[in-house]
Amino acid sequence: MITAFEEFCEMFGIVVFIYALLSYMNLHLTEVQFCIQKAAMQPKRRIIDDAELQR
Repeated sequence: MITAFEEFCEMFGIVVFIYALLSYMNLHLTEVQFCIQKAAMQPKRRIIDDAELQR
């Protein structure tokens, strides 16, 4: 029973935080933009140290 109450309090805290954050954004921000871009695949680089060069 105590564990269930603890989990409830955690979830309630998260809900209150999200509500407060969204309320703040609603009052203080006029515009929100999201930009999602696919990152370009870059080849993996291998670092060669002095020990490998001497072989």
